[in-house]
Formats: sequence, C-alpha cells, structure tokens
Amino acid sequence: MFAQFARFYAPFIFANVVVITLLSLKSQLFNMENKGRCSLFFTALMTDTKPFYVVPVAKIMGVFLGSSAALKVLPQTDLQVLEEEGVGIPVIILLYLLSIGIVWVLTMALAISIFCFESTVHRIFLKIVLKPVAGTATTYDWLLKGFKKFPSFVAILLISLSISTCGGLSLCLGLIFYFLKLSQMAQDVVENIVMNIIKLIARRFKIRPQVQERIQHFMSRSIQSNRQNVTNTANSSTSQEVETNRLNEATDNALNNTEENALPSESSDSLFSSLGELIENTELYFHFTVFCLWFLVTCINIPTVLTWAHNFKYSTKLETDPSFIPGIVLCTCALTLWQFDYPIIEKKWYKQLGYTVYFLSVLSFMFGIISIYRLNYALTAIIALITLH
Repeated sequence: MFAQFARFYAPFIFANVVVITLLSLKSQLFNMENKGRCSLFFTALMTDTKPFYVVPVAKIMGVFLGSSAALKVLPQTDLQVLEEEGVGIPVIILLYLLSIGIVWVLTMALAISIFCFESTVHRIFLKIVLKPVAGTATTYDWLLKGFKKFPSFVAILLISLSISTCGGLSLCLGLIFYFLKLSQMAQDVVENIVMNIIKLIARRFKIRPQVQERIQHFMSRSIQSNRQNVTNTANSSTSQEVETNRLNEATDNALNNTEENALPSESSDSLFSSLGELIENTELYFHFTVFCLWFLVTCINIPTVLTWAHNFKYSTKLETDPSFIPGIVLCTCALTLWQFDYPIIEKKWYKQLGYTVYFLSVLSFMFGIISIYRLNYALTAIIALITLH
C-alpha cells in the first residue's frame, strides 16, 4: 500500500517542498518588516507553513481561472489535471504534510552539515575545482583566500562558465562555494558566542580573589580586637555586649561590601542579551534560506548537467540549455549577495516583497506540481527580486 502510494505520488512532493520553503521565506520577510530582524528558518517553518495558507487559496484561484477568459491565455492548472485523474484535496493535503516533514529533515541535516562538515566540503572543493587549476598547495591557499575576500570574482567566473559550458554546472559550483561561505559565517557566529561566554565567566570569577582578601583582612582585625577586649578585665559585661553588637554590624557591612563587589545583575543581563543578539543572527538566517532556494534550483537542473557531461566529448557547450537563464541570473545575483552585507534591515517594502513571494508560491502550487520545470523560473525570479530589493 505504502509502496504504491510512494510510486504514484512521490513526484508531486518536490513542488510542495518548494512551496513550503517559499512560505518560510515570506514569514522571514514579514518579520524583518515588523521586528527589524530575520527569524530562524525553523521558527518560520513552524508558524507559517500550515496547509490552509496555500491549499484553499490555490483551489479558489484555480476555480476562478477555470471559469474566466484567463484560461485562454494561461494553461490548465496542475490541480485541475490531478482532479481529472482522481486525485482529490485530501491526498494533496497529505502530500503537503509529508513535505513539511521532509523539509524539516533536509534543513536540519543542512544546518548540522554547515557547522560540522566544513572540512569535508573544503577537501571536495580542493580536489574537484581548485587543485587542477592551482597545482600546488600554496597557490591553492592563495586562491581560496582571494575567493573568500572577493567572492564577486567567483561569481564572474561562474557567469563565464555558464556562457561557455552549461548553466547547471555553474549552479552546482556556486552551490559548493555558497556552502563554504555559509560555514564561514556560522563559524564566526560560534566564535563570537564562545568569546562572550568566556568574558561572562571571567567577569564572574575575576572579583572573587578581591572579595576573599577583604574578608580575610576584616576577620584578622576582628580577632585582634577581640583579644584586646579579653585582656581588658576592667570592661563591664555591658561594654562587651556593645562590642559584640559592633562586631556584628561590621560583619554585616562586610557582607554588604561583598555583594556590592559582586558582578552587577545589569551587566550579566546585558551580556546575556548580547548573546541572544549573536544567536539571532539575521545575516546567517537570511543566507540560509537563500541557499535553500539555490539548492532547489540546482536540483531541478541536475538532469541538464548530466546531459552536458554525457555530450562533453562532442562539444564543451550544451546547445539547448534549459538551465542557461537560471544559471546566468543566479550567478549575476551572487555578485551582490556574496560581496555585500545582506539583508539591509533599514530598507522598506519587505512586507510587499513577502506578499509577492506568497503570490508566487501559490502559483507554484497551482502550476508546478506536475510541471516541475516551471518552478525553475519561479525560484529564479524570487532570488532576483530579493537581490534587486
């Protein structure tokens, strides 16, 4: 039963994965407009990817387009084709829910790999890409440092590669370089968090020797004073009680001094708030989502890369290249995405951009469940809009 279900309906899952990723991006854009920061991808995935956000809207728009003159211009929606084949709304919703779990697993694996498998991807990038070009290890290190410092040069090389060979090949190489850039950003964030934690611990333990010295000095003075009072037999019991009260007050003052010398709570709160700001890294979260979009475009164009590799012995350039436009557009967007700081929170119209992403996600759900090639241009357009914004 399950095998038959997977056999017939597994090809429809990819479009649902694309739609869920776009809805998460829409949530992040709304958050940047309302709160001035980009939310975590998994937070957006939990809050704004419910099935009723897209399935009823796509159904209503499909009915409207089917009963209007727009049907003469637009092709028949994939939802209508599925209904004609006997696939109802319950099956579509079930596929959507399964796709949410798939997105969770894939993005969680991607997040773990960014933090843990940088060296592995680094070696792959060395063996496949830079080692045949660089030759020696010194030249390779020099090229890698130059690429990390000026990533726009990498984008220019990828654009020329798209023109001379195949757009899908430039997308694959750009995906590897984007992963290295993401891992470097994640490494910087982790280093900042660790340094702030060390500062917090150092501030807490730095004052302890000073407090102990003051307590020891006060106790020695108290002991000497007590010895003098004991040797003085002329003092009455009343004076001894007064002296005892004085010592108790002095002890209380010492304890108060200890509390005053301790780390103020405000400084601790400020350190913890700074740690929270580092964890809520807008740039890393934003590029993580854009990387997911790049990854989806690359997955769509993998058959084109395989075709180019099969025909490479006849020609280095693929004549009929459906990945040419996505390759050129995404590599051109990488000129600014990789070189400059994105996103710019001070900019406006993030909510309007989010509505545009939501509209394109609904269209992708309507027209891309069966015709996956249409998702290629929808994702490319969204990355281009993000870059232009």
